Amino acid sequence: MKNISIMISIILLTFSAINLSAQTADSFFAKGMEKAVKGNNIGAIANFNKAIKANPKFEEAYKQRGIAKAEIKDYPGAIADYNKAIELNPKQPETYNNRGISREITGDIAGAITDYTKAIELKPDYAMAYYNRGLTKVTMKDHKAALLDFIKAAELNPKNGDAFNNIGYAKYQLMDYKGAILAWDKAIELKPKFGMAYANRGNARYSLGDEAGGCEDWKKAVELGCNEAKSAIDEFCKPKEKK
Repeated sequence: MKNISIMISIILLTFSAINLSAQTADSFFAKGMEKAVKGNNIGAIANFNKAIKANPKFEEAYKQRGIAKAEIKDYPGAIADYNKAIELNPKQPETYNNRGISREITGDIAGAITDYTKAIELKPDYAMAYYNRGLTKVTMKDHKAALLDFIKAAELNPKNGDAFNNIGYAKYQLMDYKGAILAWDKAIELKPKFGMAYANRGNARYSLGDEAGGCEDWKKAVELGCNEAKSAIDEFCKPKEKK
């Protein structure tokens, strides 16, 4: 009877230790999230480290530590954490999307495309993954494929002005200037102070021979803080000398 009592005590102590460890991990994780929300990524990482030490299989802690590392531009460290999170839970689309971003920044374009595609496979309505894959395809100069991804992103999130801006960019690269203007009209409708969209629309207008419209858009872009349009104004919008 004594031996049975000792065994029960050991089981209870072990269970209590496991339970306490889980509570401790959750507590450190919550503190880490609080710091991350406030922009204190170094402090967040320190707390996520403690959460992971208390619970080495804490998938969400690896994921959030990866996000915090990406914020401080430790992209290799972020990728390592995303790898571990995926190992623990290979069905989490956001982790693939996040790893794709870090992979692209570190030059692993093929790996980024693979991750965005996996994220979409797991979550077919994942607008951000379509958008990010489109951006990566732009860097590959595959504007036709990029356009399809941006269109899908806009379809899934019709209020995403950035998606419409990039639809315009892809169409402009494919020399569909009228289509590009329509996309930038929509981007500006959604984001009236979107200086880059004005600058881009100015390029398309000028390309179609609408010099006045192009200059008008470029000037509006500069007014909104998009200084990239200044060179176009200087080159193409100077008052013509009277003969």
